[in-house]
Amino acid sequence: MTSKTMTPTTATGTPTLIEVARVHLRDLNAVVHLERRCFGSEAWGWPDFLMGLAPGHLFLKASADGKLVGFVLAQPNRRQGVTWVANVAVDSEVRNQGIGRRLMEAVESTAGTPRFRLTVRVDNDPARHLYRSMGYQDVGLRRGYYGMHRDGMEMEKIINA
Repeated sequence: MTSKTMTPTTATGTPTLIEVARVHLRDLNAVVHLERRCFGSEAWGWPDFLMGLAPGHLFLKASADGKLVGFVLAQPNRRQGVTWVANVAVDSEVRNQGIGRRLMEAVESTAGTPRFRLTVRVDNDPARHLYRSMGYQDVGLRRGYYGMHRDGMEMEKIINA
């Protein structure tokens, strides 16, 4: 699964080629570093991402000029008809350029399920805005999901086939 599209950058206004492809073992060091930059003390580590390489997971990366600029890790369960989007990260230097949307669209078009679920911090307004703009709806508050006093909002999207 590889796709390429031109995405305008806000810094230069010049379109940049964004490639979405599967994550491989050789990408994990860059994934872990991006995760740490995006999520600090809440960041996942190597063992978490190694699990994402197992069969049955969708682990996709977005690259620009050969540099990792984002990733998404999801687990489709076709028998239950739901895909759980476990982790999405986009480099802060290239946010608001459609990369997160591209990654989510790639999961939705590849997963083979009609329902998609994720949990996002209630105070992560940019991410919640993106998910809402893509048709996700709030379905439940998960108190303490991200630790003491850090609640998560579970969101869901149903695609009518």
